[in-house]
Amino acid sequence: MAKAGQIIEHPITGEIITFLKTARDTHGELLQMDFVCKPNRARLVPHLHEVQEERFEVISGRLAVRIGGPKQIQILLPGQSAVVPPGAVHAWWNDGDEDMHCILEIRPALKSEIAFEATFGLAQDGKVNHQGIPKNIWELALLADLSKSYFPGVPVALQKILFKGFSGLAKWRGYSPDFPQYSEPLTGSV
Repeated sequence: MAKAGQIIEHPITGEIITFLKTARDTHGELLQMDFVCKPNRARLVPHLHEVQEERFEVISGRLAVRIGGPKQIQILLPGQSAVVPPGAVHAWWNDGDEDMHCILEIRPALKSEIAFEATFGLAQDGKVNHQGIPKNIWELALLADLSKSYFPGVPVALQKILFKGFSGLAKWRGYSPDFPQYSEPLTGSV
């Protein structure tokens, strides 16, 4: 599990995260990260979180945030912010020619920091495609179940069933649901 001050880097998307406040620090209420994203890299796949809110505050550069349909894009400049409410389909990316720097907050934290550590770790190990998505179906299922991220166009209830089923099979095949090779185990309650 991440610690405040820990830095992780994603070689495909060009993202650099410094954890500021973790689930452990906030009793599970908040994950706060300093986020830097390089220009001209892969865009995040549109997705949604049923119970989590994401808040972006831009420090430098240009952040594009899509909340809702493909035409619902906001371009945020330094000093501007956006909130993605729970259940909203969203994606975001660096929309400029220089590094984009923002503060990203996720409420409640759930296991988001473990999901970030696992995603970045899989990328560093060459186990993701050009968009940063795990190539291994078992790791993808575990990651989707861990992050509680769902894709638009398929009912969330169906995705939950599928991800739980595939996650169960992944565990049976020997994969760990908390990716201990990339994240320390969660201790205590958050």
